Amino acid sequence: MTVPGNNGQSAEYWIDWTYTLTVEDGTGAAVSGASVSITDALGNNIYSGTTNSSGQVSAVVTEFRMYNSGTSAVQEMHTPDAVTISASGCTSLSYSVTVSGTMSDTRSMTGTCSN
Repeated sequence: MTVPGNNGQSAEYWIDWTYTLTVEDGTGAAVSGASVSITDALGNNIYSGTTNSSGQVSAVVTEFRMYNSGTSAVQEMHTPDAVTISASGCTSLSYSVTVSGTMSDTRSMTGTCSN
């Protein structure tokens, strides 16, 4: 990417990936209805939702955005992402993840989660 030419045109692109998360309880059973929140490295809430009957959510997350600022080409990193999972009867789970490709992940919660 280059700085805009004399015509003042600008450009940008970003790299997005799909992050599929499966939430299980301590016995390996799917946790349906768990709340999932994902915040990017810039502090933007990029996903809020609940797991389906299979304990899954899928979210589109941005790895980075590349743009020209008028004076230079800038790479704006959006990773790592902060993920928080909560479900009734379970201990909340928070972790950081760097998604740099389409990714599937399974996380286990402790306690007796109610579905």
